[in-house]
Amino acid sequence: LHAVGTEATPSEGGEGPAKVEAAALMGAEAGLVADRVHRLVTQEGWRARDVAILLRKTTSARDYLAALERRGIDAYLIGGRGYFRQDEVSDLTALLRLLVEPHSDLALATVLRSPMVALSDDGLLRLGRQRRKGRLASLWDALADLPGNTLEEADALRAQRLVEAVTALRLRALHPGLSILIEDAMQALDLDLLLLGAPGGRRRLANARKLMRLADNFEEVEGPELAAFLDYIERRGELDDREGEANVLAEDEDVVRVMSVHQAKGLE
Repeated sequence: LHAVGTEATPSEGGEGPAKVEAAALMGAEAGLVADRVHRLVTQEGWRARDVAILLRKTTSARDYLAALERRGIDAYLIGGRGYFRQDEVSDLTALLRLLVEPHSDLALATVLRSPMVALSDDGLLRLGRQRRKGRLASLWDALADLPGNTLEEADALRAQRLVEAVTALRLRALHPGLSILIEDAMQALDLDLLLLGAPGGRRRLANARKLMRLADNFEEVEGPELAAFLDYIERRGELDDREGEANVLAEDEDVVRVMSVHQAKGLE
């Protein structure tokens, strides 16, 4: 394994300027390490799997993963946490929340700005104005009133597709089979393809499919009620951030390993 650097250890829990400076330092160091890894892989003949980044704690791992992704280097976090905070998990749970509470402005805004819809900033602003102008109860009411809104054509088509998908999926949500419902929701808006096409696509798709496994486990014990499952996921995310991401790493995977020094003990 090739040594590429050491992790900075700015004070944790600082406030104000000190905390901002510490975050900037960590981001800068992650960029330097990622630059070094990029040179190793693209210029010096190393494979990504020959490189490991060892951190004192994995709390800073996201900076390194993001820096590597920006440089086109595939990486995997060993024993990572924060599963429920991943964008793909948040976007998918927001879509599922719409099936239960279509008038949840937070869930709808999350889905509209996600890759599933990719509504423009201008489109979201126009929907907000439409809601206020019409004194509507929610953004969903403004979205459902497509003939009366002022969205540009591209945004209107995206919005119409979401309305149709949610309307159809809400009928499906009345039946057992939470994991199948999640898969149907992903396919209705091409989330599976969008995740695979994004940086770290296999990991992102595996995280989405992990939600299906969690749904199966929940349904076996608690039943098929979608609202109850979403409340369960929300509680887990708030109370325990130690849930790891889905494991997509094979032994011969050509990716940079990111892990803590402790996790590296005993490994060749």
